Amino acid sequence: MLIALEHNWIFDTAFSNYVTRMKIRIFGTKESQYLDGEYEKKTGRIISAQEIPGVYEQTARVHFEESGEERSIVTRYILPVKPSFGEEVLVLGGKQKGRALVVRDTDADDTVVSTRENPSDIEKVPTGMVVPLYEAGAS
Repeated sequence: MLIALEHNWIFDTAFSNYVTRMKIRIFGTKESQYLDGEYEKKTGRIISAQEIPGVYEQTARVHFEESGEERSIVTRYILPVKPSFGEEVLVLGGKQKGRALVVRDTDADDTVVSTRENPSDIEKVPTGMVVPLYEAGAS
């Protein structure tokens, strides 16, 4: 299931403590010819993002895993990476919005999450509404 996130979802204040830990991918650049589609499907993490009112398109600075390159990317092309079992994820919507939880199961439609402390207290969240997180302190 494809969930439509706001172009500026990264700047939501509920996520401010987690922005630099988000595992993201670039998507939609080939169709629009943004940066000649060179970064399409590449993954990385956001290293900085600050919303600047009045600017037409917001950007975030991204560190790309494979190449080690860093560059600014327009936020509308930045999407969460699909989560995996056991990963810590940030919930992007619903009643758990802004909470870091752990993936207990996942498929195309839903991700089952719980707290680390209570693995049996589970909740389903649409898969596109969670973003995996790098470990705290990882660079």
